[in-house]
Amino acid sequence: MVTWDRPEVLVAHSKMWPELVPRIAAEIEVRQSDTIADLDPAARAGVEVLVGYQFPPGCLDLLPNLRWLHLTGTGTDHLAAAGLRPGTLVTNAARVPVEAVAEYAVAGLFMLLKDLAQLTENFSVVGTGANHALRGNADPGEVTSWAAGTTGQAGGDDTAGEAGLAAGTTGHAGTTGQAGDTAANGSRAAGTTSETGGAAPGGGAARAIGARPAWYTGRAVMLDGATVLVLGGGRIGRAVVRRLSALGARCIAVTRSGRTPVPLAVKTVGVSQVLDVAAEVDHVVGCLPATDQPLVDKAVLAALPTHAAFVNVGRASTVDEEALYEALRSQQIRGAFLDVHHVEPLPDDDPAWTVPNLVISPHRAFAFPGEPAEVARTFLDNLADLRAGRTPRDAVNLGEEQ
Repeated sequence: MVTWDRPEVLVAHSKMWPELVPRIAAEIEVRQSDTIADLDPAARAGVEVLVGYQFPPGCLDLLPNLRWLHLTGTGTDHLAAAGLRPGTLVTNAARVPVEAVAEYAVAGLFMLLKDLAQLTENFSVVGTGANHALRGNADPGEVTSWAAGTTGQAGGDDTAGEAGLAAGTTGHAGTTGQAGDTAANGSRAAGTTSETGGAAPGGGAARAIGARPAWYTGRAVMLDGATVLVLGGGRIGRAVVRRLSALGARCIAVTRSGRTPVPLAVKTVGVSQVLDVAAEVDHVVGCLPATDQPLVDKAVLAALPTHAAFVNVGRASTVDEEALYEALRSQQIRGAFLDVHHVEPLPDDDPAWTVPNLVISPHRAFAFPGEPAEVARTFLDNLADLRAGRTPRDAVNLGEEQ
């Protein structure tokens, strides 16, 4: 009989382990390694329980006696290539980031509907190294604005690398200077080279005196009364529907089959019906796990109205990026906010940096200060279930409907 009294636990998470390990170690002995390959073969052979995320191809083959894998994140699409053996118990921390991701998705939608990226680019920047807060009506002698998205600190502060730079939406090449470790996180802002003048301390180009934008534009649109297609009826999709419904939007939810209604959605349809309903929605929010073929493709984008905004906090594989970029270039839709990308961080020469009306977010929707503590709690919850002979509460069924 398998027991879970004193399994050998390895935490392999280079960023989270300083907070994660002490919390788990309070309950059970644990070792830590930035990468599995760093351990000698004898140590790897002893590992029975692994805590981590995003394992490279073949990595799990190095752990011949692995019985349980606890993912600190949600996605499981990389596990087959990583060498996960059939029969290995898999649990995850999918319940941890739900509210954070849902909030981020709604924030991204508001950013597009209220034209906030353009507003930031044209009028204000907060939190540069000199703690300036320049406005569009700055006094003579000051530049009136800095490039979009200097939300982090200039210099060596890592804040910008974690928080990301809010992207402008003018569609010119994104050549902002990097604040802190931003480049390492792929969070550079698109659309900040259109301004004249020299480089601003926070990165990017500063607008010359007298080059103020128009004080008022009427591009903002209402979420209240809009119909939003929410792709995904899992935890995050349902949380997005709750928030959008509370804000006055009508939500059409999409699940694999469409048979089980999503609470608060006015309608639930299957993935095969997405094209059929695309013409009757105003905006789209993607919350889907990885798919073999993109659901948001050229046909779906063409069916959307020109005022449509698209937000994706799901997986990048659910979107035909080339079709999306073309829809943005041709102004076929209003704008897009992407927190996920096929390659992360985005390379400097990625075409996304030059796409107009595209907000690039550095895959940070899940982040919030209490995340490591909550991830540790999910592991310990599942360990308690196993010790009590129960099915772990966060066991992953790789075939379950989302």
